[in-house]
Amino acid sequence: MMQPQMKRFLKKFLLFTSPILLFWITEAFVLPPNFFTYRLWESLLYSSQIPRVGPFYPNTTLDMTEQGDLGHHTGEAVNKKVVWKTDEWGFRNDHFIANPDVLIIGDSFVAGTGLSQDETLTARLMNLTGGKLRIYSMAPSTLDDMIYLIQNGIMHKPKLLIFSMVERNVPKPVTGEMSRPFDLNTASYNVKRKLYGLTGFDAFYDRLTRFYNIRWAQARINKQQGRGLVSPVDHHMLFLQGKKSVAKADARLKSVTKALVSYKKYCDSQQIEFLFLPMPNKETVYYDLVPFPTQPDFLFRLDSLLKNEGITTLNVLPLYNYERSKGSLLYHSDDSHWNGYAAQLVASEVKKYLNTKKL
Repeated sequence: MMQPQMKRFLKKFLLFTSPILLFWITEAFVLPPNFFTYRLWESLLYSSQIPRVGPFYPNTTLDMTEQGDLGHHTGEAVNKKVVWKTDEWGFRNDHFIANPDVLIIGDSFVAGTGLSQDETLTARLMNLTGGKLRIYSMAPSTLDDMIYLIQNGIMHKPKLLIFSMVERNVPKPVTGEMSRPFDLNTASYNVKRKLYGLTGFDAFYDRLTRFYNIRWAQARINKQQGRGLVSPVDHHMLFLQGKKSVAKADARLKSVTKALVSYKKYCDSQQIEFLFLPMPNKETVYYDLVPFPTQPDFLFRLDSLLKNEGITTLNVLPLYNYERSKGSLLYHSDDSHWNGYAAQLVASEVKKYLNTKKL
């Protein structure tokens, strides 16, 4: 028999924890994934180490009014109506393509943070090519992730690999180590995939363990907001790193070149065309608003180094400079990422490159 004192303790414990437990379960099973977030990137991005293939919850379509990563919950926030759709493997595409002609791998720029589904680089390219090419996006991802999918029979190797990364990031060389906890080569994976696919268990498990409701409450109590650096020249323009964006440029040049040489070497061994598509930092494009006395030359120096290594690079900074001279806005003022207009410009440049290839 349970002692009266223990019964009273359990009763008080249940009374105290029941609302928390109910709120916790409600977040995972009732509320939409974006209920406690200011943008869909955090809403759909896995935060747990549950085995999966893509970085986002699969087979999901969501829309919301987002704000930028630099200015959310501030007076400089710009509301944007955004739609996201993920495919069966958890990548941001309308549907999975197992045998792509063109595969685009990269970071949050390629994934389309701050952009609606039809504004992403992949969507723009597919529209420009009229559906004549099978174009697929894996982002955020590394070359090792692509290799793993090919080796496990999920995807055939592409004819052209486009690797894109923003100037401030340094890609990993080919190492054979995955960027996510993949679990494709275990005997139990197919069973787990069927279970997850039928029940959505992987997404529910992830939502149960990320505690966004608590983090949201803490953020609102502490009045947390975007931590963008305000330009002293234009107070509406926010930056991620400001003058720190040019730090350790020489070391980054060396590391980026080393990584891309390993990418090119692998692609050559597999008869895959390789194109590097660097994205300029917002600070580089709007250097006079940071302010810098002159435009940082990192991308031009990198372009020269890569040409010496036989790596084809599409440097869009000159195009950005021209467009900015005409008054075009290329980045969201409250975000570190490009806007839909810039994505369209870059897609047009990539299309010109594709026209020179027989894919």
